[in-house]
Amino acid sequence: MSILDRFRNKRTGDAGERTARDYLKRLGWRVLETNYRSPSGEVDVIAWDGEEIVFVEVKTRTSGTVPPEDAVDEAKLRRIAAAGESYVETKRLYRHPWRIDVVAVEGGPDGLRVTRHLKGL
Repeated sequence: MSILDRFRNKRTGDAGERTARDYLKRLGWRVLETNYRSPSGEVDVIAWDGEEIVFVEVKTRTSGTVPPEDAVDEAKLRRIAAAGESYVETKRLYRHPWRIDVVAVEGGPDGLRVTRHLKGL
């Protein structure tokens, strides 16, 4: 993959994460952090959904026939869960339930939009 391709992918991913954050805020969620990193992995968005902490993986596609969420496999979910556990421990949020969601963002020249929100994976 060329440097230009990496730049385009990063730019598309960043735009997808902004789209997903805006979507979550419209749902009434409070975004706590973005791009949280721990030794175990990364979480794109961490937000409150009521009293529940949600670790959100955002997958963005601007072309292709494979749905974005298909890129989230069991290994990726394990890394998100490990990073989430690290976040809960670091922030001392032990008494709050948590879950992992995936937000699929798709689009093209006319812009990006959330196409699916898979809860509690």
